Amino acid sequence: MVLCASSILAKGDEWKLTRNEQWPNTIEDRIYDVAISGTRAYLAHGVRGLVVWDVSTPAQPREISRHQFNGSVHMLHLDGKQLYAGTSHGDDLHPGQRGSDEIRIYDITDDIPREMSRVENRFRQSTLAGINGFLLVSKGDSSIAPSSRSLMVIDFNDPTGPVFHHLRNRLFRGVEDIAISGSRGYLATITGVHVLDLSNPLNPEIIATYTEGNNYFNVIAATGNRVFTNKPSESGAKVQEIDFSDPMNPKSLWDFDVKGQLPYLYEIAVSDTLLAASGIGGRIHLMDIADPELFPDVFGDIHPGMSVSGMAFGKVSLWVADPIRHFSSLDISDPVEPRILSTYDLESEPRKTRQIGSFIYEINDVRDFTIYEIQEAGALEIKGRLTRERGYYTDFEILDNIAYMTDSRGQFETIDLNNPAEPQRISQLDLEISSAAALELSGNLAFVAGTHDGLVIIDVSKPDSPAYITKQPVSGNYGSVGIKLHDGIAYLVKGYEGIEWIDVHDSDAPKSLGHLTLETQPGNFGHQIDIWGDTAVVAGSGAHLLDLSVPNRPRRIRSLPTNGAVQAVSIFGGQLALGIHEAAGDRIEVHDLSNQEVIAGVYLGPASERNGFGRIILDDQGLIVSHGNYGIMQFKLERLISIQHISISVDGIPEIHLPELGEGSIEVLASNDLKTWKKIGIHDTSTGKVFTDTESQGEVLRFYSLGLKTD
Repeated sequence: MVLCASSILAKGDEWKLTRNEQWPNTIEDRIYDVAISGTRAYLAHGVRGLVVWDVSTPAQPREISRHQFNGSVHMLHLDGKQLYAGTSHGDDLHPGQRGSDEIRIYDITDDIPREMSRVENRFRQSTLAGINGFLLVSKGDSSIAPSSRSLMVIDFNDPTGPVFHHLRNRLFRGVEDIAISGSRGYLATITGVHVLDLSNPLNPEIIATYTEGNNYFNVIAATGNRVFTNKPSESGAKVQEIDFSDPMNPKSLWDFDVKGQLPYLYEIAVSDTLLAASGIGGRIHLMDIADPELFPDVFGDIHPGMSVSGMAFGKVSLWVADPIRHFSSLDISDPVEPRILSTYDLESEPRKTRQIGSFIYEINDVRDFTIYEIQEAGALEIKGRLTRERGYYTDFEILDNIAYMTDSRGQFETIDLNNPAEPQRISQLDLEISSAAALELSGNLAFVAGTHDGLVIIDVSKPDSPAYITKQPVSGNYGSVGIKLHDGIAYLVKGYEGIEWIDVHDSDAPKSLGHLTLETQPGNFGHQIDIWGDTAVVAGSGAHLLDLSVPNRPRRIRSLPTNGAVQAVSIFGGQLALGIHEAAGDRIEVHDLSNQEVIAGVYLGPASERNGFGRIILDDQGLIVSHGNYGIMQFKLERLISIQHISISVDGIPEIHLPELGEGSIEVLASNDLKTWKKIGIHDTSTGKVFTDTESQGEVLRFYSLGLKTD
């Protein structure tokens, strides 16, 4: 028996766009630090996170995992199977905003670092060093004043509950670098080198101080009683050794000018027998320090990059990171003639991505095709990677565990993905064009848009031996940069020259049917196209909508004004997603095609002249976006559904009757004040149209469709 019935939400449909995951990429990112443990290298790679490399073969290191979050990694310290990372929020991810900084501790027993705990601090860390579960941290912002950097100790003996201890001694001010050897700590400061007794790490005592020149010491390393640091000087970047065997009477034994471009040392690293030192110019000098009684022999020098931001010794190699995002391995088995084994350019931007199940496939602008697996915690683990020797991949499609690839040198490849950890290139075909821009698959055929050469058709019935069929030039001078197939017609985007459509029903004899000029502005030419039903959209100066109901005569419907260049487009189920690039910032908009109104949107952040949208894919799961600045992102597109009515049964349990929506799932949220909403359940429409809830009586309920595309 129904006691009452009432409509509880009469307003029309609403939509929301929610970011589920983001794997950042290259917002002001650089490599800040590197640490080596056995066959693993750990890179502090800015907003790209904590990156783990397998360096068991120095000539062929490979990235195996990365841990990313909403922030940036700046410095590292290794302590057995635990890794301490100095991280920050605000400065790099959101320029101009000041955020909180943290020390994170990771268990690195496995290749995927597992965060154990973190401790927050409102000052940026400048360097880390540890002893017996205690971490010494130089904190402060030297951009305000060098003297603002002070020292604190964090007790990590219980990794799940670290404890702060601030040190009030004024001599701990202006700390630039920290080194620990045995029970002693050495501080490089703006007032000299301080020697600490760390027998009680919570109460370190200064037992000696070494001063010289202007007393500005900025880097330090130690082994035993031997300390290596810069020699304060108004001219020349010099490294020196100081003997602290008698702390009350320290002695400088020698110094050497590394000939940096500025008068201070930039980075040093020590092993049992070697010292590596570098100034601002990036040239690294190797010195023999095996005998503390002798002036070191200067073995050799090498110049792997523009500068050095981190160095770490392996068994027979020196690993070097530079701020320009290069990671290099140097063979030092013969230190007289060190040589570069490998250099990796980590300044990659995702061009295009696809998600299939728990895997994300990505091509970037530095020759890589990478396979990621999404972990439960949201981190990306690299499962496999293929790298081209020349050129870079421009587009790809995946069908039946085969990836079909085009590249910037006019090549076509097929890759076997049955084992994601070891993708295998199974064929390569020269298309005899200067460059391939985009790719479409249809049955046993692949259609390639040649950047300067029109349309190329390939037989891919045998993926291990694709065969060239024919090429069809396009009119004009531009060539083609985008392609989409619809009802036997290939629609090619030609940049400033609009689009051209080619009849490909007979793949052996394609025929151009016509072309259409689209309005463009300098720099905002069309380069992407997508089709849903009989509607096409072309990216350019706005979004150009076309009616394809008459196949050989596309008709312009209208252009959607966007106040910026549309770089990426995708249509699905009556919705249109746009990636928009303009001076005010990059954003995503979702439009309803029935009335061309914006129904949802999100602002990504400041725009970059060089980086922008690679690809947007809209489907029944939401959006996946690749962007040169902001990496790979997943968004959930949800629809707020109007409620038909609510019936209160005799026992007081409400029954919500929903509109006819077809199969899918519905997220149910409840609120008492229409401001704060809580999720109270998921309703599966395939099991009926009634949701029963016993927890939210008296509350207003809202329902969001998940993956539902309704008319």
